Amino acid sequence: MNSRSSFLIAIVVLILAPAPAYAYIDPSSGILALQGLLAFLGGLLMFLRSPKKWLSDLIKRIRARK
Repeated sequence: MNSRSSFLIAIVVLILAPAPAYAYIDPSSGILALQGLLAFLGGLLMFLRSPKKWLSDLIKRIRARK
């Protein structure tokens, strides 16, 4: 085995080895994550709605010329 393949094997073993996460999300962090998700969805909705309105207005103006 060359050094590169042994390095890759070591990386795979370290990634797949189980380790405790000690993860805890307190209520404030959960609400903050939820607020961020809702803000993202609201921004996405406004972003998608604005080009849709612009495009429909453009189509109406083109049809009005004919």
